[in-house]
Amino acid sequence: MAELLEGKLLRVWPSVSTTLREGWAIRLAHGYSGRSNSASALVPGSRLPPALLDEIEATYRVAGQASQFRLSPLATADAGQILAGRGYRALNEALTMTALLQPPKMQDAIAELVIETTPSPAWLSGVTGLNDDPSKRRPEHLHAIVSRFTIPAAFATISLDQQAAGFGLLAVDDGWAELGSIILAPQARGKGLGRKLVTGLLGWSQSVGARQAFLQVDATNDVAISLYRSLGFSPVYRYQTMRRIE
Repeated sequence: MAELLEGKLLRVWPSVSTTLREGWAIRLAHGYSGRSNSASALVPGSRLPPALLDEIEATYRVAGQASQFRLSPLATADAGQILAGRGYRALNEALTMTALLQPPKMQDAIAELVIETTPSPAWLSGVTGLNDDPSKRRPEHLHAIVSRFTIPAAFATISLDQQAAGFGLLAVDDGWAELGSIILAPQARGKGLGRKLVTGLLGWSQSVGARQAFLQVDATNDVAISLYRSLGFSPVYRYQTMRRIE
């Protein structure tokens, strides 16, 4: 499963630049998003020999970015130890979850939810404006990623009291839908809008042929994980992001 989903990430969450080397995808996107700015294993047993590690680090150095890796079960068990020996430290751990989508049912439209198939300036500024991560505050960097979709994609905005209060993204690749960029304004939390946002996007995905869905969520985000579990998602693997500390 990890090999299938990690491969799909190249299409459902593209980078500005992707280089494939010895089972690894070396990705760059102006620093926006850990997944789009990390080296990730694509095949089981992907190793990190010194020469390859040197090459990957040089790629990030030329780009003016810190060298970063996503270690999924596809990387060899010693990858984390090798990186730690080079001065890398763990930034976070994420949980990959999947769900089998149930046959769609007739349901009322969600009045607060608007779904578009292209990213509007308002959507781009809304997502980046709510993000606490300084590396994710520039709309043009987000646009550089989402403008590269070559597969069906949906950009959702949900409102509270007629004001945009949450955003989400979904892309569909060969029957698989991937949820991302789910974010709510502080005043919109705890009101059921996150559930409406996610279910609306998943419903849209079925209209373009999605049968299964996956997502990746911070392993410490208990609120989001609880929501996804209630919608039928189950964990399948974890990955750790490690960055070199200069």
